[in-house]
Amino acid sequence: MFTEEFRKYLIIGITVILLAVIIICSKMGSKGPLKNTSFKLGIIISESLDTVNDWTKRQLNFTANIFDMKKEVEKYKTEIEELKVENSLYKIYKNENEELKELLGIQKENPADTKITARIVGVDPNNVYKVYIIDKGTKDGLKKDMIVLSSSGLAGRIIEIGSNYSKFMAITDDRTTIGVSLERTGEKLILNGNNISKSNTCKIENINLDSDILVDDIVLTSNVSMLYPEGLQVGKIKSIKVSNDELTKTAIVETYTNVNSLNYVYVIKNKEMLEEEIEEVFGELDIAHSY
Repeated sequence: MFTEEFRKYLIIGITVILLAVIIICSKMGSKGPLKNTSFKLGIIISESLDTVNDWTKRQLNFTANIFDMKKEVEKYKTEIEELKVENSLYKIYKNENEELKELLGIQKENPADTKITARIVGVDPNNVYKVYIIDKGTKDGLKKDMIVLSSSGLAGRIIEIGSNYSKFMAITDDRTTIGVSLERTGEKLILNGNNISKSNTCKIENINLDSDILVDDIVLTSNVSMLYPEGLQVGKIKSIKVSNDELTKTAIVETYTNVNSLNYVYVIKNKEMLEEEIEEVFGELDIAHSY
């Protein structure tokens, strides 16, 4: 690639050579028949020198322009990549912000007293896709077995806790057992997790053949749940299949919460904690009650 310094020396070199030719021809043609020829040759050389100089300038300018264009292209490529990253971050922050707004909106409507917003910061490497880590712990008032919700419904429960972190097991984990009911009929059933990675489905087994369960029925936590407060949204019936022995049916439940796509959750007291608080209130008021 030509540089300015090379361009300068090239023009000087060409000029010196042509001047030398002009001087030699001038001396040879100062007398006699070569005089006119020498004069014409000088004009031709001078014009040739101008042409060469113009051509050299154009080539050098063209080379410089190409170099500048390459630098501009690289600059724009870098800017485009930066914009792509910024756009991705914007989408992430926008989605998280919208999700958090929905979450806070639900918090206002939820009757539970304790509602702590937390962010999902990782997954348990020993239980990938089923156990998640959040950024709140005992110092924030969380306790083991508290219930984890999303803006769509039930997400799981806390199974391990530290001072500034907690782990919650998603309801899709195959260790999950929850007492549920069908919103349409009130039928009481038992829901279990489904051992399928990244799947937001659970299953209800051993359903009586004469059960009125239907596809798209809404599934809620029931009043016979050991830990979960009644009435929390779980999901809806996705499919129903009769067992091979034709004695029972199995239903697949698609959960409203897909934990794999969540950024924020909120934590509430479990059923036992809420009942203990009710006991304390009624004890202070010395009022008999049943629930």
